[in-house]
Amino acid sequence: MTEMRHLASLAAGVPGLVSVDAVTVHVEDVTHDSRNAGPGVIFAAVEGLTMDGHQFVPQAALAGSPAALVNRRIDTEIPQIVVSDSRTAMAYLAAEVHGRPADGLNMIGVTGTNGKTTIGAMCEAALAVAGRQVGIIGTLGARVGGEPMPLQRTTPESTDLQRLLAVMSRRGVDTVIMEVSSHAMELGRVDAISFDVVAFTNLSQDHLDFHGDMDAYFAAKRRLFDPERSTHAIINVSDDAGRRLANDISIPITTVGVGTGSADAPGGSDESNVDTSTPDIVAEILHQSDTGSEFDIVERDVRTHVTLPLAGSFNVANAAVAFAICRQLSIAPSVIADGLGSLAPIPGRMQLVSPGADISVIVDYAHTPDAVETVVKAGRSMTDGRLIAVLGAGGDRDHEKRARMGSGAATHADVTIVTTDNPRSEDPATIASAVAKGARAVSGAAVEVVLDRTEAIRHAISAAEPGDVVLILGRGHEQGQEVMGRVIPLSDADVATSVLHDLGHTT
Repeated sequence: MTEMRHLASLAAGVPGLVSVDAVTVHVEDVTHDSRNAGPGVIFAAVEGLTMDGHQFVPQAALAGSPAALVNRRIDTEIPQIVVSDSRTAMAYLAAEVHGRPADGLNMIGVTGTNGKTTIGAMCEAALAVAGRQVGIIGTLGARVGGEPMPLQRTTPESTDLQRLLAVMSRRGVDTVIMEVSSHAMELGRVDAISFDVVAFTNLSQDHLDFHGDMDAYFAAKRRLFDPERSTHAIINVSDDAGRRLANDISIPITTVGVGTGSADAPGGSDESNVDTSTPDIVAEILHQSDTGSEFDIVERDVRTHVTLPLAGSFNVANAAVAFAICRQLSIAPSVIADGLGSLAPIPGRMQLVSPGADISVIVDYAHTPDAVETVVKAGRSMTDGRLIAVLGAGGDRDHEKRARMGSGAATHADVTIVTTDNPRSEDPATIASAVAKGARAVSGAAVEVVLDRTEAIRHAISAAEPGDVVLILGRGHEQGQEVMGRVIPLSDADVATSVLHDLGHTT
């Protein structure tokens, strides 16, 4: 609802405030996109990587914006809030305009290279069984009371995020689970939010085109665990970076691991402040197949049996993190187990698209070297037959990971078919060559290159015999392929399903 607000009052809690025009204006929203500027909408001028939003302040004024948030005064007739850093300030201004919605919600943040989306879905399932009203924000978009809402980014820009949290609050949501990307931390998208629980999954090579090196990537993730941002941490100490993080932060921690102790979750150095050798919560795997896993979760000697309809030992680790998050929210272990057991298929996350068929075809979002090797290794454990992996690498992204993705697949697969992922502005053949080079470096590897992704999927499934497993990696849930500025409709799951039907595999 539009209401009269005094700019000085709105800006009082904004960091880096330099000056503010003492006027009262109609305000209902804040935007960083001049195309959305208009009556009641304050325009935040942000200096981006390729464009400076200050040049659009006159356009916002013409559109009817009541005020502008700027780093420097602009020659325009509308009132201005001048700050030292408008990107940081707009998060706090948007929070204030929307009534600080996060303050009335249980805010859960999940960060790490892999597993964020899956953990969010697991928490959502368990909390739904517990009767909680849950909001989800992440790679698959946002869900409010089960209703999907599309997003452009894993973690929305701060103006969009605060607006979304306000919508969730109005719809009766009490708990929000959101993926917090390293980009979001670097760009201040979650500034002005205090998290009740934050979770760390793992860290491996990704986004180095943005961060530069692994230390900077880790540092971006680590900032989410500062005491000014978060109250309690859940950390997977089966991961090297998790152990490092556990001994580098000051907020209370619940440690999580997979296995039965130090053999699977080794501790840190003798100088460690946190005993990571015996996690607080441990998942002990009992049985695995292409349809899921059975395991016990042990917390203070209390065992909870879980049947998870999602394959892969790495998803057992994800489930242990989700279990720890829900326990921190005072959900009973049996309720969490029921929720995990009722987990619906997650698009593009170990998604079995051939239930009942004589071959297993699985679509997964694995698009980092560690994720590729982890998923292919999981696929290897699912079959005594052949394992065929189909993958590529994204264009305009970290070039160094391409060969490692190829070698990670070829190390465990019987056949590696290199194809096109999202080439964006790059030549698909050049990308595929780098991936294939890494795959062929593995002794005895059988490597093929089929650039057309649809044909690569068809070729893989055609080559499969009863009992074989086909993994289609890299794009997961995505419904379009990014090629030279265009998005061409393409769903790996749909293509695979169609090929299975065409080839007469029983489903």
